[in-house]
Amino acid sequence: MKKLVRIASLLSLALLFLAPAGTAHAISIKALYAGRTKLNGKKAVVSGRVIKINKNIMGKNWIHLKDGTGSKGMDEVVLTTSQSAKPGERVSATCTVSADKDFGAGYFYKVILENCVLKPL
Repeated sequence: MKKLVRIASLLSLALLFLAPAGTAHAISIKALYAGRTKLNGKKAVVSGRVIKINKNIMGKNWIHLKDGTGSKGMDEVVLTTSQSAKPGERVSATCTVSADKDFGAGYFYKVILENCVLKPL
């Protein structure tokens, strides 16, 4: 079973890189972390449940999102947006992927999704 899940993750990453430039693709949080360096600067779509929101930090709302994939420490992604959402709400977010982003003062993200446009699910 684990082998099938791994193969499915690899296939979704392969399809992502074969698509035309500028096209946003749906991807799991697990696959997002796995392919973060190749996805850096590209558009992606992630769907999940809002876990936490911090409003108006550096002019953006910072939303923590989980989709049930990934392992501890890499099962949640932070996204920035001008929109708002409530904890528990399910959303789809179209964003620009940033890998290994360091904001200083101890705020380092292996992956962060920036300038997201949210759609309720």
